[in-house]
Amino acid sequence: MSKLVEAEMDGAAAAKQVMALKDTIGKLKTEKQMTCTDINTLTRQKELLLQKLSTFEETNRTLRDLLKDQHCKEVSSRLTSTPSTTCPPPLSLSHLL
Repeated sequence: MSKLVEAEMDGAAAAKQVMALKDTIGKLKTEKQMTCTDINTLTRQKELLLQKLSTFEETNRTLRDLLKDQHCKEVSSRLTSTPSTTCPPPLSLSHLL
């Protein structure tokens, strides 16, 4: 559950950074000229956004792995009484297409 909360927090941080970048770009569109400070601000916000997205991707990947493992354990325990059974292969829906 803590990984789910962490993924939500990382996603919210990335969304906040996107909004900051959007605001900066909107401001620059109205001013028409970029100063050195504007360029530095834009560069810094881009770097922060990429960092937040990278953190979110990593947390999201970890969460997916944890959910996949949990699902595997639940399926295994339903199929047999011994939880050490290996996880069955994923279901394929290609025959329905």
